[in-house]
Amino acid sequence: MATFTWVPDHGASSDVNTRVNSLAFGDGYEQRSTDGLNTVSEDWSLNFTLRTKAEIAAIADFLRERGGYERFDWTTPMGDALVFICKRWSPVAT
Repeated sequence: MATFTWVPDHGASSDVNTRVNSLAFGDGYEQRSTDGLNTVSEDWSLNFTLRTKAEIAAIADFLRERGGYERFDWTTPMGDALVFICKRWSPVAT
């Protein structure tokens, strides 16, 4: 599996999502359970500013090669080595 090795700018942020099944009963009781395996996902917002055109092109090429469906390894700023899929990116030439 490919590894994303570029280090994003300081201030990268994540949005953690969970998948939960919930069933509400008429008496106000609610039952909750996880929805399948790997029910916690993270969406990261990364910025890569003040980079050379070659580096911007290399990052965009890496993501394009994955095609929005192929997984890759990346270590988050929190130090967690996880597997990600990038479906959307916005390269900006400087």
